[in-house]
Amino acid sequence: MTREVGATDITPSGGTIALIGRRGEGWIPIAPAGAREDWLHTAPREIFGTTALGDLAPVTGAPPYAQPGEPMALHFGRSVDMSRVVREDERGLVLWVPSGAGRLVPTTPAGGGARSVPLDQRFRSAWVMRESVWRGPGVLRVIPAGAPWSVWWFWNDAGEFEGWYVNLELPHRRSTEPGEATTRTHTRDLVLDLWLAPDDSGTVEVWLKDADELEQTVPAGRYTEAEADGIRAAAERFCREIVEPWAWPLSEAFEQWRPTPEFDAPLPLPDTELIRELRAAISDQ
Repeated sequence: MTREVGATDITPSGGTIALIGRRGEGWIPIAPAGAREDWLHTAPREIFGTTALGDLAPVTGAPPYAQPGEPMALHFGRSVDMSRVVREDERGLVLWVPSGAGRLVPTTPAGGGARSVPLDQRFRSAWVMRESVWRGPGVLRVIPAGAPWSVWWFWNDAGEFEGWYVNLELPHRRSTEPGEATTRTHTRDLVLDLWLAPDDSGTVEVWLKDADELEQTVPAGRYTEAEADGIRAAAERFCREIVEPWAWPLSEAFEQWRPTPEFDAPLPLPDTELIRELRAAISDQ
């Protein structure tokens, strides 16, 4: 059944989504006129969430490249997801997060998730970092070099492709410290997301996710109104530059890619000084 633009829903994880348009038919504007995303590309080091980062450099698509099969720790502020490199080239990183991959995630002191906290308190609460694992089928993540987003390919338990999740995030910075056992990149989640779903009519639905959460970051002091508008502008640019022309990485048929059993083996969190520091942290979300 084809849904009307403006329809709303709740995701399995409890987030709010709204259907804002379809590819080829336009979309409801996301950002106000004149909103600028410049600050996303010049965000200060502190926003990445920890002091023990060592040397970091922007991910620009230039060599040396990570090698296929290499473990890579994805740091989102103080949160961490473990992944395995599929490939890296001048366009960016392609990573696989296998089911059971080690994670470090924020919870309430009692162990609850973010959505167990009322929306108006979600960005004002203290969070305790706890170890977890990636639950459900593995996910392919593509991180275009220098872009304030990554694109995630989702499959269901039966192995059927479900859609593309666009995670708005700061452009990644790569650790350049020599001798590290696990390569790592650092970013910061920007709250707002997009969900792209194949439509019964043969096109792609564009859903805006967690707009209500982004609104709450301003009174909570996480972002200024201009910064929040910059995040909205990044989502708008993704629709204009990637969705509408179906540009890379959407143009590459990653939905046909499947890992080998060896590649799909779970990855534990590395036992490093940085991970130990993050485990002990009390964090903002």
